[in-house]
Amino acid sequence: MVRVAFYTLGCKLNQAETESLADQFREAGYR
Repeated sequence: MVRVAFYTLGCKLNQAETESLADQFREAGYR
């Protein structure tokens, strides 16, 4: 299983965008 990690720096908008991107990776089978 391939793993990815996200580190978010900045405002709440950046956090929301990072969470959206992380959801897309989870749906694609990443962990």
